[in-house]
Amino acid sequence: LLFMGCEFGQGTEWSFNKVLDWYVLEYEYHQGIQTMVKDLNLLYKSQPALYQHDFDYLGFEWIDCHDVQQSIISFRRKSGDEELCIVLNFTPVTRQNYRIGVPQEGVYTEIFNSDSTYYAGTNAGNGVVTSEPKPWMNLPHSLNLTIPPLGGVILKL
Repeated sequence: LLFMGCEFGQGTEWSFNKVLDWYVLEYEYHQGIQTMVKDLNLLYKSQPALYQHDFDYLGFEWIDCHDVQQSIISFRRKSGDEELCIVLNFTPVTRQNYRIGVPQEGVYTEIFNSDSTYYAGTNAGNGVVTSEPKPWMNLPHSLNLTIPPLGGVILKL
């Protein structure tokens, strides 16, 4: 959920007594936030796995929710044959060589990276990654990833 001004990173709390701080869109980081919110909305509309089974167990499965040392969670969103892997890093440290389990072998494409240069980020990410036949987290295959700082990636088979 977004509230007034969050879609471009307004720095002050919203008040009905004044207009939003639209001037911050003159700055690259605020433009990046606005572009990212737009892209996330488009991604949500184009990927049924993100919404089709919102209210039942068929649409969600944890990959790992116990990595407290590195503050990373990973999960799968599913819709029929379509599946997305989402990995989120809650620290300001880029995580190199971070392994997650995946259910199928193949080539996974990063369809979203919150650290993309399109969003004024550093572009720490993966692009395209081929799975390895190395079981991980109770799944038969795995991916070796770079997870951006204070951000996340979405991968699709």
